[in-house]
Amino acid sequence: MKRKKRNIFIITFLLILLFVYVILTGIKKTSVYYFTFEEFYKKKEEVEGKVIRISGNVIKNSVNFKEGVGSFYIGNERENLKVIYRGVLPDLIYQDSAMVVVEGFYDKNQNIFNATFLMTQCPSKYKAKFK
Repeated sequence: MKRKKRNIFIITFLLILLFVYVILTGIKKTSVYYFTFEEFYKKKEEVEGKVIRISGNVIKNSVNFKEGVGSFYIGNERENLKVIYRGVLPDLIYQDSAMVVVEGFYDKNQNIFNATFLMTQCPSKYKAKFK
């Protein structure tokens, strides 16, 4: 009887270890670092070639779309970054002060962000009143 309990304990323990391993490897493969544009700009050398997400403002009049490839700049008054996206661009990207979240990787040699995922953020209808 003791041997049977020990075998059940060992099998249960191994199944729990396998379950934890599957969860941890799944989380590691699907997790992506998320940066604001300002955070990215400070750490761009460190994240080169890694899959990351960046949120930022689209620079006014910088959106181009030609033959299935869209390009635009995100950033602020001082710094900006060219983003290349293959696919259909969302309509909201053409609005003034559009906010986007792009996922992909940074190429420092060309100073380009190659996006594999693009999402626009809806502007807030509610503005705080400043006194």
